[in-house]
Amino acid sequence: MKFLQKKLKDDFTFINFDAERYHHGSTKKALIDVIHHGVSLQCPGSRDVLDKYKNLALGNIVEYDKRVSSRLSWLTVVFILLSLLSVQMLRYVLTDLNQYFTNNDLTHE
Repeated sequence: MKFLQKKLKDDFTFINFDAERYHHGSTKKALIDVIHHGVSLQCPGSRDVLDKYKNLALGNIVEYDKRVSSRLSWLTVVFILLSLLSVQMLRYVLTDLNQYFTNNDLTHE
């Protein structure tokens, strides 16, 4: 391997990854980190793009499309209107009940 690297050094960039070194940990993460580091050294101007792709490969960036189709049901509108009306009517009901009980108390005395 070293002989081949020396012979092709000018034409290619070699990134060495020792799988034995990472056999107890996360080999995928280590491989992505080593490749990212090697390519970053060769292309320092592309560091931001490489960081984005590294994070995407590691699952640190999650992108998804969500389609939402919602509409207001007529039952919901009716419920809201009836709730508003009942709150308005509650005041009159309480006033009438108060008068009823007040008048009943006066007639019994």
